[in-house]
Amino acid sequence: MLVYYSGVRLWLTRLRVYVLCLVYLELPVIQPFAFDPIGLNGGTSSKIFCIVTAGDLPVQIRWYKDEGAFEALTNDKTKKVQVLDETTSMLSLNRLDLEDSGTYTCRAENSAGLVQYSTVLRVKGREYFVILFF
Repeated sequence: MLVYYSGVRLWLTRLRVYVLCLVYLELPVIQPFAFDPIGLNGGTSSKIFCIVTAGDLPVQIRWYKDEGAFEALTNDKTKKVQVLDETTSMLSLNRLDLEDSGTYTCRAENSAGLVQYSTVLRVKGREYFVILFF
């Protein structure tokens, strides 16, 4: 564009303005959890919570047992996952048996990425007392 100002010719070029928007995404943070390290007796019950204490919402929480999706591994009503709110999920295991032993993992995913936390459940066999009469 050519502009005259008091008899002086000025050349103006288009001014380009770039606006850089930085978006900071925060990964979920899972509060550590654990089963009893000594192990649990068969026939007993246990509940464990996956609580996301920080990170961007919404967050999706899923449970896994030995790397398989927990929901796909069981149709048993004694074992279930319950979403308590947008940052908390509860895993309920009732009437534990030896097959319930394994590594349980909570995975939390949001727009920033995926994190996970794992713990090991060891189920001890039931103790039976047998009285023999001769």
